[in-house]
Amino acid sequence: MTPLRWPRTLASRLSLIFLVSLVAAHGLSFGLQFYERYQSAMTLMLGNLEQDLTTTVAMLERLPAAERQDWLPRFEHPNYRYQLDEGQPGTPMNMASAPASVRSMEATLGQDHDLSFTDISDLRPHYQAHLRLSDGSPLTIDVRPKISPLSPWLPLLLIVQLLLLFGCTWFAVRTAIRPLTRLSKAVDTLDPNGGGTRLDEAGPIEVAYAAVAFNTLQERIATHIKERMQLLA
Repeated sequence: MTPLRWPRTLASRLSLIFLVSLVAAHGLSFGLQFYERYQSAMTLMLGNLEQDLTTTVAMLERLPAAERQDWLPRFEHPNYRYQLDEGQPGTPMNMASAPASVRSMEATLGQDHDLSFTDISDLRPHYQAHLRLSDGSPLTIDVRPKISPLSPWLPLLLIVQLLLLFGCTWFAVRTAIRPLTRLSKAVDTLDPNGGGTRLDEAGPIEVAYAAVAFNTLQERIATHIKERMQLLA
């Protein structure tokens, strides 16, 4: 396996350092913000679930048994629904690795009802909670948890941010390397007789200082060569 080599050009090294540091900082910031939003959304979802469970079970308790089935469609949600039966056959849930919604159900209904949970074999996460109403009728809460998808605009925002990072890095490196490039070209075209290209002495202090030093050096070389030619003549 060929070991990774450090880039040989200064522009490549600066670009690599800037990109790695900026992407790492951006990724860490985005990860922390995403985790915080996920925790907030999870807390809100569990709060809504507990309130809905309390209200729905209380209403089913008060409804006549013959009318309960007609009310079930009104209590249905995208992630879970209620069934007036024993539910599907499944395997007892390992409570040590139970999802957070199970703990919310236990905290909400566990004091007044004998709850049991089963995992249902399915292509996606699927479990059921079983209990009995006050008149002995079975009630099953069929839960199919969904992984909260990313907002549709989030991938586009990430792409735009990464492109912005690449663009800013390229501009910064190009700005930093341009004076060195001009200096190297001026050195290549240095004319001892004084006909070489003078560097522009405008710009940041460091760049202007280097340009002044080069122009002064070029003038001194030309002056020295001219004096020697006059002396020889």
